Amino acid sequence: MMIGHITAMRPDYDVGILTDFHGRHFKFRLTAVQPASALHIGAEFFFDPQLTAAGLVAVQLRYQHHDGTCLSVRPPTEVDQPVVVRIGELVLNVDDIQYYALTTDQAEIRNGYASSARHLVIKMRGGRQFIFYNWDGVNIDDVVTKLATLHTVQRQFG
Repeated sequence: MMIGHITAMRPDYDVGILTDFHGRHFKFRLTAVQPASALHIGAEFFFDPQLTAAGLVAVQLRYQHHDGTCLSVRPPTEVDQPVVVRIGELVLNVDDIQYYALTTDQAEIRNGYASSARHLVIKMRGGRQFIFYNWDGVNIDDVVTKLATLHTVQRQFG
């Protein structure tokens, strides 16, 4: 899985170009992107690269939102297809989230100081736990709103 930005579009040929952070170019079909409103120069997408006889191509594109989250916008092809959310640089399968909570309980010690600031706690099945503060470059209220639409059980608010 890679991340790239749309750097060129040719609607008359149904072709777009994604450029990754190393400057490599990947062709993709404009009609393969859902929703079509996501198509604009600079839009960021997750994609799977493939090498073909025609060169590098991008398949299975998923739109990257700039509010710190990313939701899979690919129409589901299977009943049990996972929904993925991106929070900062972390990519999580929504089905693996055991619960999440907005809280002000002391969460961790950062730089030697205990923090009691408002934060988002996400506990995963298997015991992993992630903690996000607004100053981490993540709008935790937006993340909770997105999670509420995708993960309606076992949510907690502090």
